Amino acid sequence: MLFRVSLSYADFERAQITGSDFGGSFLQNARFDKARVERSLFRSVIGKTGKGPFDTDVINMPSMLAGISFEDAFLRDIDFTQARASLASFDAATLHNVVFTDTTLAGATFRGAVLLNVGFEGAALNSVDFDDAIVGRGDFLDRLEQEAVAGTFKRARFTIREVSIDKLLRVDSAFATLEATEVAEIVGGQTVWQITRVGDFEQP
Repeated sequence: MLFRVSLSYADFERAQITGSDFGGSFLQNARFDKARVERSLFRSVIGKTGKGPFDTDVINMPSMLAGISFEDAFLRDIDFTQARASLASFDAATLHNVVFTDTTLAGATFRGAVLLNVGFEGAALNSVDFDDAIVGRGDFLDRLEQEAVAGTFKRARFTIREVSIDKLLRVDSAFATLEATEVAEIVGGQTVWQITRVGDFEQP
């Protein structure tokens, strides 16, 4: 447990992390590249999630994750609720059962990432880049437009097309951790979808 710690610029590259609580921590520009992180919390600490003396109805200790990097990492069962993660990088990472509820993700990148059962309800997605990301739902972009903070996600910047599970498994972080049969079970079939960015972020 690493609850409410200051680890800005820390290097967790290739670490194996399970069942850890980084809630309310300072992790700006920390690196979790190529790490495997499971059943862990990066969420902000609020009254109902606080522990011990922090268990009140008014405490609000945001998890400060600006510039954090999870490039080529594998994340499963992770909660980023209300974290401040502007400019975070999830490029080429695989995310399964990950929650970004009410998370600030302005300028974050998910380029070439695999997103399976990832929620963005109430997230701020200003200029977030999903180019080449592979997702488990054909309506992923439409759902993002509905779930994100109004006006922060521009659906017209992206298109989506069907691809095979084999293409998903060409992503190193997915190939190292998932079998084709497991992916098929997660997505409910043999088809996944790949996103392409077609618009510039400067466009309104």
